[in-house]
Amino acid sequence: MRVLVVSQYFWPENFRINDLCSELAQRGHEVTILTGKPNYPSGTVFNEYINNPNKFEYYSGCHIVRVPMISRGKSQAIKLILNFFTYAFFATFFGAWKLRDKQFDVIFVFEPSPITVGLPAIFIKKFKKIPIVFWVQDLWPETLEAIGVVKSKWLLNLVGKLVSFIYNGSDLILGQSKPFLHGIRLYSNDTTKIKYFPNWSEGSQSNSVVSPVEEITKHEDFLKILFAGNVGDAQGFSAILQSVEHIKKNKIMAD
Repeated sequence: MRVLVVSQYFWPENFRINDLCSELAQRGHEVTILTGKPNYPSGTVFNEYINNPNKFEYYSGCHIVRVPMISRGKSQAIKLILNFFTYAFFATFFGAWKLRDKQFDVIFVFEPSPITVGLPAIFIKKFKKIPIVFWVQDLWPETLEAIGVVKSKWLLNLVGKLVSFIYNGSDLILGQSKPFLHGIRLYSNDTTKIKYFPNWSEGSQSNSVVSPVEEITKHEDFLKILFAGNVGDAQGFSAILQSVEHIKKNKIMAD
């Protein structure tokens, strides 16, 4: 099968899509990745890539097609927005032009953010007449509201319409967690095409020999809380700290 992967991020940037593409190639599929110039998470294009871009044209048997875009910068909202939209623009037009003579059986979109990564896929679908599989790693517009990037209800509704356009233009939508499926259904006219497709564990977790972590000493007067997951504004980590303070003030103890 000939697979076109559309992803704003790819090797040498460290994302799960790298593993998926490598595995597809190992199974005999022909994989082409349409991506940008590597600049995550530093915010600037990697020096190694600048010095020798030809070194990054292939990865584990996959062919990489890169398009120009404005790098994300550091802690600048306007730079991040430009990063999102310049990739979408150049991947849509410049990328489609570079791929004009190549034939594919399916387009696979990797979307950890931004949702705009779906725009070039839909554009290419119109010309190639092939289906899109859209793998949702991050919910929009909920993420924008959660981290406070967008507070305007009007603008959030506008982003919601863009999400609906991309979801409805996709033939299969994959959600990386079961709770995601409900959020995806809100913006898709056909809920039967939404499926659960989780991330896999890191390779280090498959080691046959694992050393257990020393258990925390038990204290009857203390409540111990374990938080496992991403830590950031979007995860509402401050709510956990507030909960701990609430427990402390009200002397609530676990059984």
